[in-house]
Amino acid sequence: MKVSRARYGIDRPSLAALSFSEAALSVALAAAVYGYTPAPFALRAVVLAVGAAAGARFLLRGASYVLGARGGKLRDRDRLFRDIDWQGVRGVLDAGCGPGLLLVGSAKAAPDSRVTGVDIWDRRLESGNSPRRALENAAIEGVGDRVEVREGDIRRLPFTDSTFDLVLSRAVLNHVKGAGARRAAVHELVRVLRPGGQLGLVIVDDWNLDEYKAWLRDEGVEVRAFREAARYPPGLVFLRALTGMPTLVGVKGPERQGPVTPGG
Repeated sequence: MKVSRARYGIDRPSLAALSFSEAALSVALAAAVYGYTPAPFALRAVVLAVGAAAGARFLLRGASYVLGARGGKLRDRDRLFRDIDWQGVRGVLDAGCGPGLLLVGSAKAAPDSRVTGVDIWDRRLESGNSPRRALENAAIEGVGDRVEVREGDIRRLPFTDSTFDLVLSRAVLNHVKGAGARRAAVHELVRVLRPGGQLGLVIVDDWNLDEYKAWLRDEGVEVRAFREAARYPPGLVFLRALTGMPTLVGVKGPERQGPVTPGG
């Protein structure tokens, strides 16, 4: 699915800027130590090498966020969408929609649908993160008449039970602090999904995948498709912004007697 002139922003723009600053500072400090201190040459060479390595890592981290916005995010969306059955999808929710990558994409994938996006619109999480940007992108992609956006917290979604045929969320749950709060967010995503509806997630914190799967199972969601992503050693996990994140699609079973208590 090709994106035209729509702009979907950079995840964690402040972290990208910080990474570039740290890269420059690391190299500058190492060069200063090498050139202007009376330490032995061997020691100065080691400091220069360490500073250059640190600078390269910070530069790569910053670049991963910037370049990931052009490639990784789109691949995440397309991998997720391949596992969704779009037939009969009429109502879609994108929880944590940001500038509208999944919001707009799902409106194009399900041409008879009405798509709603909710977000807390925190610009620290994504550049251009605003209702205006999301609606502009929808208009650019020709689906503005079927898209609406609202303010809403993923832990307390402003919708009644069983409202949507499809609920989507990309790289949002990792921003919810605390296992109990993440559990409550999962409950909310499932609560607003109708029985037989589909839940599609792009997950950042893949070390919690078993936890998420267990919570979904407790909520009556059967995982039908799961795509793993490349694993990186500590310190290089940021490369997932370039190469992609795990995606999961599940189907909600029939309503059960008695609600599930989040965190219980």
